Amino acid sequence: MPYPVEIAARELAKSFDEHRVLESISLRVAPGEIVAIVGSSGCGKTVLLDHLIGLLEPTSGSVLAVDHSQAQLPLVDLAALDDQGLDRLRLYWAVVFQRNALFSGTVHENIALWLREHLGMPEDQIVARAERALNAVGLDVGDVLEKDRDALSGGMAKRVAIARAIAIDPVLIFYDEPTTGLDPVVSGHIHELI
Repeated sequence: MPYPVEIAARELAKSFDEHRVLESISLRVAPGEIVAIVGSSGCGKTVLLDHLIGLLEPTSGSVLAVDHSQAQLPLVDLAALDDQGLDRLRLYWAVVFQRNALFSGTVHENIALWLREHLGMPEDQIVARAERALNAVGLDVGDVLEKDRDALSGGMAKRVAIARAIAIDPVLIFYDEPTTGLDPVVSGHIHELI
């Protein structure tokens, strides 16, 4: 039986010097649930995401997440974890950053790294998983698999970032503005995929 919550924020607040960005934010995300945070540019959506994935520590409040590496699936406070503990949680998550965060190299290398290094997959399974993920985001595998990151258009890079995220079959996927820069047809396809 799945845990009743995957991740939760409790009374989360964040200030940068005198500038209050988040104030008293509480949310719960259950397994299989899709949650969208909507707001104008600069309202704190990315700051909230950075707290949920443990990149920022709150001024007050907490972020709790299920630790899937433990048999009892305990809910742990991200602020109480060291880097190794956070990395253990992140093995079960994928993040699609606003600016994609693709590293230099080919599309194949971008998708394969996590599968090879953290899941220990053999190359034939990596290629098959990469092909399925690229098809899922509407990209022509033959055209893009060995294409260099710098040769991708903005829309293609966004879709490769999403393919990389879904290829690892994570428990939880975080998207930061997943359809920014995409045309309406591709945006609709990505919304359906999510």
